Amino acid sequence: WYQRRVRGFLPVLAMACLSTEARVKLILGFAVISALASFSGALIFAIVYHVYQLATWAFIKAVYCTIVAILHISAVRSNLRPNPNSIITQLIPALLLVAILGMIFSLGLSVYCLATAIASEEDLVLDSHYLLSMWGLLTFKWSFYLFHIARGYSRRLSLAPYSALIPLL
Repeated sequence: WYQRRVRGFLPVLAMACLSTEARVKLILGFAVISALASFSGALIFAIVYHVYQLATWAFIKAVYCTIVAILHISAVRSNLRPNPNSIITQLIPALLLVAILGMIFSLGLSVYCLATAIASEEDLVLDSHYLLSMWGLLTFKWSFYLFHIARGYSRRLSLAPYSALIPLL
């Protein structure tokens, strides 16, 4: 029992052993790969299969992944300095709001689609509510991650005097 439990935490322990810079680069790589996969998924759903709902949510997820990648690129380049006139510094409160709205809407979409699919006893086909719920959950994951890193960067930059939104969160 103990070995099974420890084995489940090995990726978490491996991530904790990395330096901060290596962790940022690893997450940056995941964000870029996920953004590219989501953009290509959106194109395939729209052009090949003509399932525009899935294409829209794949595109929204790709936008969140791209924003996360841009924030991490700024961190790697050390552009995140306590400067109230910086563009990134000024955008962090807006990114927090976008992340909160993304979490609310994507989780609402996932619950609605999952409930609709279960109630109507839908099969798993290309335009089913199950796949739409899955893309909603993926969007929720990246919007939550955007909220997490934007809040972490705002604390790192000590943006509390510059924003009325951050103390509310």
